[in-house]
Amino acid sequence: MLGDTLLNLPALDALKSAYPENHITFVCHPLLAEFLEGYPAIDRFLPFEAGRRKAGFSECRTLFTQIKRGNFDLAIVSNSRKDFHLITRLANIPRRIGYGRKWGILLTDRLDDKKFLGEKHEIESNFELLTPLGIRVSEPSFELPSSIQDHHETERLLAGERLSAGIPLILLHPFSSDLRKCWATENFVSLIKKIKENAKANMAVIGSEEERGHAGELIAKTRLGIANLSGKTNLRTLCSVIRKSV
Repeated sequence: MLGDTLLNLPALDALKSAYPENHITFVCHPLLAEFLEGYPAIDRFLPFEAGRRKAGFSECRTLFTQIKRGNFDLAIVSNSRKDFHLITRLANIPRRIGYGRKWGILLTDRLDDKKFLGEKHEIESNFELLTPLGIRVSEPSFELPSSIQDHHETERLLAGERLSAGIPLILLHPFSSDLRKCWATENFVSLIKKIKENAKANMAVIGSEEERGHAGELIAKTRLGIANLSGKTNLRTLCSVIRKSV
């Protein structure tokens, strides 16, 4: 959910750059709306809690009502969903761009979804959704929002973990929701030790609250002074921490 959102931001920036006077509304999970608050390319958020799961009738009805009231001229569906395709059609949005699958027949502009081929980075694939509008992008770029409060919270967190600002910080996220993608713990232990031997730097493990216990087990096996930041950040402070890393 977060990854899909981040990969869509460069396309949003390109869309706003092409149509700076137009109002852009972004449909996403409420937590992501909080994370992206202040993002310059987004004028308004519509909360949709379903994420990747199948949405219930009540959720779809609420989203439909909001979209219908918005009188939108264009809808871009970057991640194909039957409910999104149906809602944008029933809301009578004149132009609807997306991929020709999962009821893609309901769209006015349908592109072939070739992401599974792995020939392009997903950011580049998302740019293709702008081609029906005549928008071409060569160099993707985006900057996540941050605030003075985010900066201060990050400084307090790092100071509390004794991660000195004068020493480079290396972050490690050794987890994945797909167990097939997880590297063996002993490999991470070996990697951490090699980094410590060859670099004068602080190290910290980042992750969610659910991953904090696993992070602690990994750190214990290294027998080194590695900080465990798992579960201690929200999305905005995590971005701020990453900015401070090497």
